Amino acid sequence: MMNENMDYTLNANESHFIKHSVGNIPGCVHLYSNCPGMKWTSIYKKDNIETKKPSFIIILLKEGTMKLNVKGVEETFLSGDFITLVKNCSYNATYLSDDFQYMAIEFHESSISKVRDTLGISINLFRIENEERLVCKLDDLTMSYCENLFMTLWKWIFKIHHVYYSQIIQHLINLCIINVISLYNQDCINNFDDKKKILSRQNVIFERFIKLLDQHCDTHRDVQFYASKIDVTSKYLSSVTTTYYGKCASAMIADYVINRIKKLMDEQTYSIVQICDIMNFKSQSFFGRYFKRLTGISPKSYMASRSRNNKT
Repeated sequence: MMNENMDYTLNANESHFIKHSVGNIPGCVHLYSNCPGMKWTSIYKKDNIETKKPSFIIILLKEGTMKLNVKGVEETFLSGDFITLVKNCSYNATYLSDDFQYMAIEFHESSISKVRDTLGISINLFRIENEERLVCKLDDLTMSYCENLFMTLWKWIFKIHHVYYSQIIQHLINLCIINVISLYNQDCINNFDDKKKILSRQNVIFERFIKLLDQHCDTHRDVQFYASKIDVTSKYLSSVTTTYYGKCASAMIADYVINRIKKLMDEQTYSIVQICDIMNFKSQSFFGRYFKRLTGISPKSYMASRSRNNKT
């Protein structure tokens, strides 16, 4: 039920209460806030169906104190903290102070996929996507900027009749994620130990691997090809990708190839046969088996689902 009277005396620590919803695009993004001036809807555990496992969550703690239990470990966060939680990371708020105010955005996997397609692969995006949770402290100027970005996205969510609604929403989501990457990148640079890690040889190898993937993934899908280009062993390359990506080199190649294929399919310009040729698969049947093994569905089923989504 909408809280029309803006009553902020609600006991946020009651076990049944979890979130304040202020806007939602199903399958794309969900916004939450209890800040003054925003009408919110109380979401209870029994109602929390759609956003059980969002792909990516950012939380801006404006005022007060919050305790989060993340995978069984409780941590305390204070005013000015900027927090991200990633896909399938189980968490719940165990304590919220009386003066607690926050803004939060939950992104669906489909919106993150579009961001990934726009940005390409970067070490900072990988770091943010694969760490269970990341935290940095914001200064007043950065806090104000993040608040304004949240408010802009919130206002545009309700302009559904605008001719460029979908494009504007996606651009704002891109901007949100780019801002997150920038914040954590700067936080790393300000930290001496993380700075040494960024400048390490492994980081250079990882970045070179990404660039080579971008150039050759449509023709080469074997680890040895990339390892020889970088002048390291396949085993060492896999150890580097495991450190930065959380998967071995062959799995990272497969992820990159599938993302490239999905991007071609999402454009709805090419047929399956054409995509098979563009990606240099030896046969359409082999292409079909490769795609289904890594995604769980056939290329035809995936393209049909994308076509249906674009019509709705």
